[in-house]
This record gives sequence, C-alpha cells and structure tokens, in this order.
Amino acid sequence: MTECICKWKSCKRHGNCEECKEHHKTHPKYPVPFCKRNERKKGHDIFPS
Repeated sequence: MTECICKWKSCKRHGNCEECKEHHKTHPKYPVPFCKRNERKKGHDIFPS
C-alpha cells in the first residue's frame, strides 16, 4: 500500500483514497482531492535569479 500524501492528517478519509475521491466528486468547492491538485509554483520558479 502506498502512503497517503494528503496534508490533512485529521481528515476521517485520510488514507482511504476511494472514499476521498467519492467525497470530492460531490463537493462543490473542492472537486479535486489534495493529492491530485497541481503543485503551487515556488518563488524561485516565478522569479528566477
């Protein structure tokens, strides 16, 4: 089994990927789970030196 990468450790669905995906399919504000979102750009990626 792979380790859950979601940062929300206290979530009742943490570690249960199938239940998490089902929850997010019906959630209007967050339709994509944390593990499937694009990573935010780091400051040095936006402003290279």
